[in-house]
Parts: sequence; structure tokens; C-alpha cells
Amino acid sequence: THQAQVAGQGHHHFFVSKDSSPDSSLTSITTLDGDHIVQELARMLGGDNFSDESLAHAQQLVANLN
Repeated sequence: THQAQVAGQGHHHFFVSKDSSPDSSLTSITTLDGDHIVQELARMLGGDNFSDESLAHAQQLVANLN
């Protein structure tokens, strides 16, 4: 999903990225845990340079899951 509010409800978290060149594409999947989940949710909420508010909201999303 591209929505942090939906992703925050998940029990397993992954980061999926894709790199493309004219000749090929490479997709990578990384399992996220702990602080990496919170950081990715904050990035989804606030962009690459997320704010303290986005980080606090992401922490709240994860806390509500537990």
C-alpha cells in the first residue's frame, strides 16, 4: 500500500524498491523491523525529509498496533 495508515496496521512490513535502466529492471524487497518500520511510515506520511510530527504520528500508528 501507499497509505501509511493502512501499512501501520500490518503485522509484517517490507520495503520494495525498483531500479530501472534502459536494459533492465531490478526489484528489491527488504524486511523491516523495529525503528525501520517507524521511519518508513514517517517517510510515507511526510516524504523523504520527514518532520518530527510525521515521526511522532508513525510511532503512534505502530503503538496502536500493539
